[in-house]
Amino acid sequence: MYYLIVDRFYNGDLSNDFTVNTKDKLSYHGGDFQGVRQKLDYIQTMGFTTIRLGVIFDQRAYSRSGADTKDFYHPEEHYGTLNEFKQLVKEAHKREIKVMIDFPLTISPEHPWVKDPEKQNRFIIEDGNESNQENNQSVTSSKLNMNDPETAQYVSKVAKWWLQETKIDGYFFSQVDQIPEAFWSGLIKKIKSENKDLYIVGELSEKASVNLRDYKNIGFTSLLVPSTTLKLRESFKTPNHSLTKLAQDVGKIESSYLIKSTDGPSFSRFTNDIVAANQFPGDRWEPS
Repeated sequence: MYYLIVDRFYNGDLSNDFTVNTKDKLSYHGGDFQGVRQKLDYIQTMGFTTIRLGVIFDQRAYSRSGADTKDFYHPEEHYGTLNEFKQLVKEAHKREIKVMIDFPLTISPEHPWVKDPEKQNRFIIEDGNESNQENNQSVTSSKLNMNDPETAQYVSKVAKWWLQETKIDGYFFSQVDQIPEAFWSGLIKKIKSENKDLYIVGELSEKASVNLRDYKNIGFTSLLVPSTTLKLRESFKTPNHSLTKLAQDVGKIESSYLIKSTDGPSFSRFTNDIVAANQFPGDRWEPS
């Protein structure tokens, strides 16, 4: 699985480069759907069979986490049009590459619900609840209230719409342990009615204490567990030590269900850890 942030990947269409400033970490940098499409052969050559795209929904301002989502039914205009995204998915499928997108459960202060007195029960405002890795600051956003039946129904409707319109192959959800299991069970059942082979990945919060098998029973295809990522990073950043305990810890649940990752948007780059340990990144990356 190849994870990429569309805006930071490759600029394939200069016509949507309004408000782009590559010298500003808080601004858009120009990457778009056309850029990803142009690099599909490159991704395929490396052997990847799935692309996971960071949040592509319309944002108030650049937000890697999707904390500033203001419209779930439109792609971010800096990335391109809905038709361009559909073409990207179509071209990926021609190469037998599946496409998964991140689905944030947060909304921007500019989302229509925020100013609608009748919809205040659909979200919960938490200051600085989303970490912005790019600038070490926090982003104020509103978490969708998944205990509210109308909100849960809305999310299901949006998720099904993207499947029907674009033929994507999966979704990635963060901090799934912070959301009621009943919501996940209902959502997964509904969206898998559109595609029984849909690939659904859930990421736990860093300090989650849950039974991983419960999420498999709910219907998640795979889980990404930050504590496992930290163990992998610690084990592989230096050579010449036993991996027995790591194998025992990671092997507590089926290998095919637990995603093995040493890097990700919620962490500093693994390469930084390697360099800090006075190791050569090329040698360390290869065995991991």
